[in-house]
Amino acid sequence: MSYLENLKVAFLPCDPAYVFEKKKKEYESFFDCIFISNSFAHRAADASKCLKPGGVLSLETAKYMFDLSKEQVSAFAKKEIEIATQAGLELLNPTETIQACDILSFGKKSI
Repeated sequence: MSYLENLKVAFLPCDPAYVFEKKKKEYESFFDCIFISNSFAHRAADASKCLKPGGVLSLETAKYMFDLSKEQVSAFAKKEIEIATQAGLELLNPTETIQACDILSFGKKSI
């Protein structure tokens, strides 16, 4: 079974500003899929520039950050949606219960 035959994983450094600012030409429209943890969700707009048209950006929600209240988890997810949609991405898994989501996925429109 060769499910992952053409798969490449690229890990960003702890400070992704290097990739987003210094290598933006190299990585512009380069990735099919990007996953961002909740600690770097504020960089979703920068990461969206690295997505190919039709690519998917997945953001981890704050669902498992146990010190947050349900209201804070919901507000965090709403802020993630706001950041991504302002970057021109479209929510792929809309749901009435944002708190139930582990991951929010956004698509970059094809040209």
